[in-house]
Amino acid sequence: MDLFAKYNGKYFISRNYLCNKGMWYWLSFRSKVPNFHVEDFFLGVFSIRFVYLLKTIDEIGFQYYLGVDNDTLDDIQYYFNYFIVLTSGIFDSLALATKDRYKLCFRSDNIRSRISLEKKAGKDFLRTFGKENPSLREHIKRYVNFINLIYKLRESIVHREIPQGMDFEYRGYNGKWKCNFVEISEDIQRLIHQNGDKQQEYDLVSCWGIYNISDEYRLEPFRFVKSATKVLIEFSNEYLRLLGCKDFLEELKGKDDKSSIEFLYNDERLGF
Repeated sequence: MDLFAKYNGKYFISRNYLCNKGMWYWLSFRSKVPNFHVEDFFLGVFSIRFVYLLKTIDEIGFQYYLGVDNDTLDDIQYYFNYFIVLTSGIFDSLALATKDRYKLCFRSDNIRSRISLEKKAGKDFLRTFGKENPSLREHIKRYVNFINLIYKLRESIVHREIPQGMDFEYRGYNGKWKCNFVEISEDIQRLIHQNGDKQQEYDLVSCWGIYNISDEYRLEPFRFVKSATKVLIEFSNEYLRLLGCKDFLEELKGKDDKSSIEFLYNDERLGF
């Protein structure tokens, strides 16, 4: 229902309240990452990327429900690639905000690629700020499988072969269906599994969108981006909390009715 309304240019905060597109996605971001701190340059970039990412999820959703053909396949692949680049960019924004917050100095700290949450590229950065904030360093370690998954996909999209899209039609004893997929390697499939993916009962496609046929792995992008974003939200909001950012929704409680639109959105919104 939410995607149908947006496809027709209607952005509902509640059943009786509409807003413009920009406001809807901004409220969506603020409700999902309430520990975002507005007055910070690098976190400002973080917020822009996160809003774009939420828009990208819906763009993939539009193509998912429009059906299977060459055009929807091309568009899904385009937005899937953009989603991965945005997610890795969100990680980079958090790393830059951390370096700025603690005024960190380390070997090769003038090279942006060394300021990274990825273990290999950012080993000196991670070791240095781990001394300043051990709790935040442990938080990153808990999500290492997710971080590795995103950077592995980004490496393929930006520097190597782009994952190929394909449409597929299933015909079996329990019915038939068609779907747009992206080909992935066994390494990517393994990393997705390590992030808690599981097979669903009565469904041939897993929670994160994996479909396995003849030892080949295919990924349904709409399921993947929704599952990945749930993890990204948890990771990002806790990261900001450990960085010292307060929950703005908690701070708004008990104040005047200027905060009502945020709470209305939280209580009644449709969509992801």
